[in-house]
Amino acid sequence: MPCYNEHIYYYFFGGTPVIQAESLTEKDPTEISIIFDESSREVKKKYRDVLKQCVLMENGMATYLILGIENQTDIHYAMPVRNMIYDSLNYGEQVSRIASQHRNNKDLAGDEFLSGFAREDKLKPVVTLTIYFGSQEWNAPRKLSDMFDTKNQKILEYANDYRLNLIIPSEIKDFSSFSSELKNVLEFIAHSNDKQAIKEIAKDASYQHLQADTVQLINACTSTKIPISKGEKEGNMCKGMDDWAEEIRAEAAEVAGIRASIEAWQEDEVPMEDILSRLEKKYHLTEAAARDYYSQFALQTV
Repeated sequence: MPCYNEHIYYYFFGGTPVIQAESLTEKDPTEISIIFDESSREVKKKYRDVLKQCVLMENGMATYLILGIENQTDIHYAMPVRNMIYDSLNYGEQVSRIASQHRNNKDLAGDEFLSGFAREDKLKPVVTLTIYFGSQEWNAPRKLSDMFDTKNQKILEYANDYRLNLIIPSEIKDFSSFSSELKNVLEFIAHSNDKQAIKEIAKDASYQHLQADTVQLINACTSTKIPISKGEKEGNMCKGMDDWAEEIRAEAAEVAGIRASIEAWQEDEVPMEDILSRLEKKYHLTEAAARDYYSQFALQTV
């Protein structure tokens, strides 16, 4: 299975492993918000994909933080608001937990008692990293201000912003920072709209014996069908690419045949509607597909 700590190393530390594996602690991914209005107190639950407490070690210094991971296979056009709510709720939970400890200890007075939070109390930073497992361009907002309906700089100067931490496969230029099978997943997604490019990268030795669940993840994210036999622990991407290459050759041969037919029928002065009808019958095409091929090839021969 891919090492998903690697996306943290890649995004924040250029690939350098700085998280102590033994320090990773699972936390309840449920964030609870309490919304007040004049007539009710509404409690809503929001669920993160992954929430962990961890320790970063850099230059001998330990930094404790709460790490949230959001996995996206589809583009989310309100992602800045969604992630900001998660982070805010977690900070609220930290404050509430600290206040509860102080109440139990009865160790606060004055303004600190009213706040439930001592001047020396500190919060753990909350960092949310969104991983987009899609092949399309991320055309959604990347920060809260992208969603504002004003460009008035005076207003924007005072409106707090929130920026997404995003990993987008198609924007990664160098996959060498990844050493686990996460590299294969992200690299495959990045090139999944180009079958010839996929065929080339799949020749790399790292694709020959991918774990079965890695291949399943690739299949799920890219709608490909790399075969894995029941009970197998590994999937051979090279074999899958051979099958895919054969599919490419078959598609190319069919398109060449369609073009040749259109050109031949035009030379015989067959009317357009009759050519469309023949295409549908001979190549088992829909009417829309037949018209699309006609528009591509007939115009080139007129």
